[in-house]
Amino acid sequence: MSEFKFEVIEEIEELSKPTPSGWGKVLTLTKFGENQAKLDIRSWNEDFTRMGKGISLSNEEASNLFFALGEFLLSEDEITREDVIALVEE
Repeated sequence: MSEFKFEVIEEIEELSKPTPSGWGKVLTLTKFGENQAKLDIRSWNEDFTRMGKGISLSNEEASNLFFALGEFLLSEDEITREDVIALVEE
């Protein structure tokens, strides 16, 4: 069996604080094998040498998720339409 290769290109955002064991949910740009790097949400240990289950998204999938989350949060009165527009304009 071949070795599983991955490379965390960029740590974008810590989504949850690490647990006492050092694992935390992080948004990264990660390359798996020889494939193109994708946005990735999963649990990682402190030094990014071990990972938990997660999801990798293409730019198109991430964009669709961004707008779906915006619509959901708007419907829940968590954010305003102006908040969403400000994020898009950044």
